[in-house]
Amino acid sequence: MTPVRTIELNRAGHQLVVLDEFEGDGDHLVEIPLQLAPGIAATESGPGTVTISPGFCLTWGSPDEWTLRIGTGWVSPSYGVKLEAPRLEWTRRGTLRPLRVEIAPESP
Repeated sequence: MTPVRTIELNRAGHQLVVLDEFEGDGDHLVEIPLQLAPGIAATESGPGTVTISPGFCLTWGSPDEWTLRIGTGWVSPSYGVKLEAPRLEWTRRGTLRPLRVEIAPESP
């Protein structure tokens, strides 16, 4: 399996789009992590939607094809410093399917 990532900044729509596609055959276990910064809160607010506070919304296509787990990871802002922070992880087992994630400011 070969992952292919495309990152697009939509200035007009104030969106960041990350598209992960996969080249290969057969069944696979695919795990895609997204480590967030300390002080950020992530809450699943509906199918295919996560609220990232303060002020952002993250959506992804095909919530029925990908499982999201919100957990905890670690970041190291400097040598010898380890801080706990939220971590999102999408998982899929089976045939390869793309994952498209969009991050945008929350609607008022």
